[in-house]
Amino acid sequence: TNQRTQNFKTMAQIASQTEFQAAIKPGTQAEWTQLEYLVPELVRKGDCVQIDHPCGHRLLAALPSDAQPETKIFLSVPAASSVFPPLVAVKAESIVGDTVGGIKVSSSTALKVVEWRDDAESCQLCDATFGALHFRRHHHCRECGASVCSACSPARKCVPGYLKDQRVCTKCFNEDTTEANANVIGSQTPLA
Repeated sequence: TNQRTQNFKTMAQIASQTEFQAAIKPGTQAEWTQLEYLVPELVRKGDCVQIDHPCGHRLLAALPSDAQPETKIFLSVPAASSVFPPLVAVKAESIVGDTVGGIKVSSSTALKVVEWRDDAESCQLCDATFGALHFRRHHHCRECGASVCSACSPARKCVPGYLKDQRVCTKCFNEDTTEANANVIGSQTPLA
């Protein structure tokens, strides 16, 4: 019981973290996906469902403690450009600190929307000048909102809130690649 109480305190702390961030074009809105989960067995206080978001975040959503087997639970999460892996049940005792199976988790599906920065006269990464005279257009990174040149934003990747892969700057792409390699995110092994 003491372990479960500790897990709830940890889940409350995890819930205050916002892992998802996207730069959404002014005048548009982020896309959301509704996931369905069928409760496989009797739920105990502290049990959760694990969502491995295709953008590289592992989420935990607390299950209602009175949920009976075969109860449908609907979860709304930021959309992604690829298919979500199956949702997995996680027992309360499998949650250790802010990790499940050694992988950092979040219980917040909140999407932090960062504003697109104003169109700059030069790239905010390499300082190359934009304009017709220089044959250089500006683009906006869909993760941080920076105004960048095409040379500094060649990559596209899954960004929460978008249904297709989006342009991201090399800084955001490299930070995400480094973090993903450190966390080895994406395990779909049930941790029940």
